[in-house]
Amino acid sequence: MKLCTPCREPCPWRCPHKKCTKLCGEKCNRERCNEPCRKTLPRSSCLYNHPCIGLCGEPCPKLCRICHKDKVTEVFFGHEEEEDARFIELLDCGHVFEVTSLDYWMDKDGDNEDIKLKECPRCKTLIRISYRYADIVKEKLAEVEQVKKRLIEEERKFQDFQKKLGRKTHRLVRKYPDIEQKKVLSDSSEQREEQASSAKSVSSYQLLRHWLQRRTTMAELNTIKNQLKLLKQIYKVREKVKTDLLRNTSHGVLKPPIAGQSALEQKYLQGATEVDQKLNLLENELMTFQISSQRLTDIRDEVICVGLLLKVRVVQCEIENRSVSLAFDKEVWLERQGKQLNAGKRLTEEEADDIEATINRIRKECGLEGLTPEERVMIVKAMSFSQGHWYKCPNGHIYAIGECGGAMEKRKCPDCGATIGGTHHTLVQGNQVATEMDGALYPAWSDQTNMQNYDPAELRRLQFE
Repeated sequence: MKLCTPCREPCPWRCPHKKCTKLCGEKCNRERCNEPCRKTLPRSSCLYNHPCIGLCGEPCPKLCRICHKDKVTEVFFGHEEEEDARFIELLDCGHVFEVTSLDYWMDKDGDNEDIKLKECPRCKTLIRISYRYADIVKEKLAEVEQVKKRLIEEERKFQDFQKKLGRKTHRLVRKYPDIEQKKVLSDSSEQREEQASSAKSVSSYQLLRHWLQRRTTMAELNTIKNQLKLLKQIYKVREKVKTDLLRNTSHGVLKPPIAGQSALEQKYLQGATEVDQKLNLLENELMTFQISSQRLTDIRDEVICVGLLLKVRVVQCEIENRSVSLAFDKEVWLERQGKQLNAGKRLTEEEADDIEATINRIRKECGLEGLTPEERVMIVKAMSFSQGHWYKCPNGHIYAIGECGGAMEKRKCPDCGATIGGTHHTLVQGNQVATEMDGALYPAWSDQTNMQNYDPAELRRLQFE
């Protein structure tokens, strides 16, 4: 679809009485001429060269008032039989009409008239070529061009949106490669037919690519956009399953329990399997073409619940792993929430926030927020800092300062937003050395640390020399 370029040639509509001085593609600046045509008909139209029945400046109708009396006076609008009636021929279809009646037909606008060219009242052929009605034709063509312009713009936005979703899909696969590997079964009829013929399931990534490559509507693209968002949330939870549960197992992947595994490892595996099965069901439901907005909302809420179930299982496993003593009422609360979330309990936003807040309080009370001794050793060794480079914000979140280890600028804690660091080698109030990281009692850059570089007896000797 392309826009038409207006003609830049001089307007050819002229007669002895009137003349248009505008360009062909512009609105004419002359009125219609109602003077009778003074020409006689050619022999191709009338053997006796009778006078033309048309108007001055208009193409002569091919009918003669005398030779073709029956056709000329055939009643259509009602004024055809009048003696002084003048006629005009529509060049697009060749039909001839009494001019005053056709003027009224062309000039009137319906209440809910569609955006389209005027039509021949007899055969409905679109009227494109006419000097007398050129302004009406140009006006209707301009309206059609405006519609075409909007359609072209909508098509451009559609294609840009389609490409944007394609890029988002590729970025999501790069971040979570499992999307390309994990197979799902969708319940749409088209996909069932495809899967029945191929006898195999496809991945969410393959489905997304298929949907984006086919011709879809903007509404369908918006649905795919929401599906991408939820798919990202599902795979965020899958990654947490790996880092928080499966990492503590022998193989680091989901496998059936085997002989010789400890009860703790089986507990980690059981929690991971439980969450993974729920995520599989949600992903299968999510990857349905033209899924309803209500179902998308339900899946979003269910993903939040599965995320909470994961947090409950992680806390339960970590408490057992670190041999932490937990109050009986909190232990009962965790067990109850785990069962309800696993059973598919529906939560309001407020209820979900309350459960998450309670889980975080339990983690803090049990000391699960901090790093394990093994993790601390690994991090300190990887960073290769001397003692005194590790600090913690007022809320206990660990951070490090490079270079000399002295605070020279302020930042926001990425975990809680509290101010960290400081200026002129002085920490912001509430920040302190993280002794638990490397055993340092003082910052790397401090008088106390510098004093440790000297022997006290040697300092006293130098003082009295």
